[in-house]
Amino acid sequence: MAPATDNGLGHAFADGVARWVDWCQRRAATVLLATLLVCAGAAYYLAHNLAIDTDTEDMLSAELAFRQNAIKLDEAFPQLEDNLLVVLEAPNSDAADYGVRRLAAAMSARDDIFENVYSPESDPYLRKHGLLYLDPNELEALATRLAAAQPFLGTLWQQPNLAGLGDMLSLLAQAGDTATLGEAAAVLDRMAGVAERVRNGEDARLVWSDLLLGAPASAGTVRRLIQTRPKLDYGSLHPAARASDAVHDIAAREGFATDGYRIRLTGSAALESDELKSVEIGMGLAGAISATLVIAVLLFGLRSPGMMLSLFITLVAGLLWTAACAIFLLGSLNLISVAFAVLFVGLSVDFGIHFSLRASEHAGDGVSWRDALARGGRGVGGSLAVCAVTTSIAFFSFLPTKYVGLAELGLIAGIGMFVALFCNLTVLPALLRILVRRAPAFRGGSTILFPAVTRRLSARTIVIVGILSAAISGWVASGARFDFDPMNLKDLNAPSVETLFDLMDDGVVHPYSAEVLANGLDEATVLSGRLAALETVEKVDSIDTLVPADQDTKLAIIDRMALFLGPAFFAPAGTVELTDEALQAALASVRDNLQQLAGHEDLGAAATRLSKALAGVDDKAAGSVNAALFDYLPGRLNDLALSLEAGPMDIGSLPEDLKGRYLSAGGLVRLDVLPSGNPRDPEALRRFVTELQAVAPNATGAPVVIVEAGRAVLDAFGQALMISLAGVGIVLWLVLRRIADVLLVFAPVCVAALWTLAISALAEVPFNFANVIVLPLLFGLSVDFGIHIVMRQRGEKAGGHAMATTTPRAVLLSALTTLGSFGSIMLSGHPGTASMGLLLTIAVTLSVIAILVLLPALMHLFMRDRAME
Repeated sequence: MAPATDNGLGHAFADGVARWVDWCQRRAATVLLATLLVCAGAAYYLAHNLAIDTDTEDMLSAELAFRQNAIKLDEAFPQLEDNLLVVLEAPNSDAADYGVRRLAAAMSARDDIFENVYSPESDPYLRKHGLLYLDPNELEALATRLAAAQPFLGTLWQQPNLAGLGDMLSLLAQAGDTATLGEAAAVLDRMAGVAERVRNGEDARLVWSDLLLGAPASAGTVRRLIQTRPKLDYGSLHPAARASDAVHDIAAREGFATDGYRIRLTGSAALESDELKSVEIGMGLAGAISATLVIAVLLFGLRSPGMMLSLFITLVAGLLWTAACAIFLLGSLNLISVAFAVLFVGLSVDFGIHFSLRASEHAGDGVSWRDALARGGRGVGGSLAVCAVTTSIAFFSFLPTKYVGLAELGLIAGIGMFVALFCNLTVLPALLRILVRRAPAFRGGSTILFPAVTRRLSARTIVIVGILSAAISGWVASGARFDFDPMNLKDLNAPSVETLFDLMDDGVVHPYSAEVLANGLDEATVLSGRLAALETVEKVDSIDTLVPADQDTKLAIIDRMALFLGPAFFAPAGTVELTDEALQAALASVRDNLQQLAGHEDLGAAATRLSKALAGVDDKAAGSVNAALFDYLPGRLNDLALSLEAGPMDIGSLPEDLKGRYLSAGGLVRLDVLPSGNPRDPEALRRFVTELQAVAPNATGAPVVIVEAGRAVLDAFGQALMISLAGVGIVLWLVLRRIADVLLVFAPVCVAALWTLAISALAEVPFNFANVIVLPLLFGLSVDFGIHIVMRQRGEKAGGHAMATTTPRAVLLSALTTLGSFGSIMLSGHPGTASMGLLLTIAVTLSVIAILVLLPALMHLFMRDRAME
């Protein structure tokens, strides 16, 4: 068997590999002991130093202009970064306001976990000035209703319970004002409805805010939001886990679950945490399936449990060493570089399979297992070394790019190729010598497996079909797209994602809003006007939005309200609770007064309904009815009394927590720009960003980051592709010394890539930030496969055929193990992970077809100095 290369240097290298492999197997015990010690050291180092940076903002270089804008925004408004949005859902508005104040107060007390806890409904300033945010007509209508209710508001202020209701009913019997009676009838009717539900065993409460505002009875869930910046641990796989657990612990301790509340979490911190959980859950099932498939493929392909175990141990050792190198060099892994394991497994197993099968092929020629291992090293060492160099160049090509996440992946994976080469030429021979006593004898494949490439006419036909399919695929591939929106990678069943979409549907949050910084209030006013005039902009919010308009008119109405309502709140406020005796007396008084009002022209129907509802209430249930009717009243009357003290508002009078969300300490003003149309439409989002940046080049926020990050990623891949093609091409020319042979290696790679892009376009499976690692893996595997077959053909004697050796079997087996390892992740519930598994399956399958069908046909036509019959 001729060596794998054609020059003296190649012979010397092959002989050196053979001597090294022979030395390792003769001293197998020493090699494996040293391997065990290094692995133990690496494992210990990783156990104490392994860290994963889950901050997605670090994936792209901070030197990029849009990243600079985002960093400037984060520095000016740190309280808005890495937020956790706590969503409190309650059965009605009174319960929601009461609950959110309790929850916000409890969270604020945990300053070891939460920073800057903020909720508008909990802000005393906004509660005091809340009436100023009403439309003047709405405020006038409210004043009219409260004027009509004034006669009995004072009574309920002092006695917010059944006793006060009894006194109010006595006053109503003497009232003659139509408006007052109308308001009273509405109150009694709502009370009757609540009492009926309580009597039937339901948990009901009278919603006083609806009554005071003249709104229909609350129906469905009412939401209130608390925004906080949790202290995140980016060294953990779940940086927000401590904060999330603390929210739920507080809610449980405060009894929110038993009071009919529901606590949900979203915001960037919760979304990232749930995404990682989704990936972990999906990878659990995929891992079990992958392990089963890989074991089955290796057992079938290698026909030796000892050989399979040797490959597995070599793989684990290489992974440990590569991971330790990564942490030593970088300090931590990121959310993309953790995928180095995917690349390492696929390529390291490829190295091991080629070595093992080549040794088995020699064993099939009748030589001893020891000599077979040495000859296997001589025969495949050159191609493995070339593969390691070319693949590492492909990975290292990302280092100069601005895609930091992929650059770090490239560094680790590139180093990993040399680790894999060393392990498969050092550890694997030692393991095979000990664990494999009788090697399976592989005498190579047969050209019968590839009959179509054994005849010149068939070879031409295959090449022509390959060229035509590549041309058509190139045209179709123009429709392939890169999905830049990370929202499309989320698991729609994740709690934080469900919550976010619910809030988006209700128009409560706008995750696709852009942000612009203005240098001062004057510039902010000018910019707001210019941005609002854009066709793609729906509205612009800024600090000016927080200052109500028409304040003189509204304050005049509030002053008038204070004149007729103020005296009602002079007396000390009472409490809902009554003693048992007082409850019984109050219930009897209410019933008597209701009977007297039964024939009243305006109040009769409502009084009769309430009387019937209370008729079935015994003394023991009186407390439940009292609580149901009046629990929320004191809080609402307190809010009303506070709102009568409202005064003029301006930017200077806003509370710091609120003002600081739009005006930084350094005087920068934040503008919140909402896009019109559907921001999840890529084209609509690009138009919005283009128009936005034309007016405000420093714009940032989700839309800008999505679009600009996509551009940066595409630029990174373009740059890396040019470097890879040039670097790999030069190495292959130096080794092969024939341009035709270099092109033979590249041809199936290019065709497989075009096929993959075309299927991506036809199947509408876009590339994204998760599955993008398929591209370097496809390049690495395809180039390696081509190198193995071309170099094997060059090393064959005259009349030999590479396709009749174990090399194509090794290629096929390597591809099947890669598919078995990672194809199963398409079953993951996480869309990004699933798409990675799907595209990887497509890419590797097409790569094998190109290598085992198209490449032999090309070699038949263009390697005429070798007999291909």
